[in-house]
Amino acid sequence: MPPSPRTTSMPIYEYTVLRKPDANGVQSQRTVRALGYREDGPWTIFDDAYSTTLTVRSELIEEIVRGDRVDTQEVEQL
Repeated sequence: MPPSPRTTSMPIYEYTVLRKPDANGVQSQRTVRALGYREDGPWTIFDDAYSTTLTVRSELIEEIVRGDRVDTQEVEQL
């Protein structure tokens, strides 16, 4: 019988994504909750352990601000 999987809690943070101003000079922002983010070619991907929560073209991002820890997510350890 295989051993039962071990789990651990991973922190989930709130990230604010500030986009570069558009042609009218308007700067928008978006808030997302994720374990973290990574760049994958032209995309910045905010994700949790199971699926992507937000994908943004990296060239449109001016700044990413990590806020407070807002939750945890249980994940299996390998």
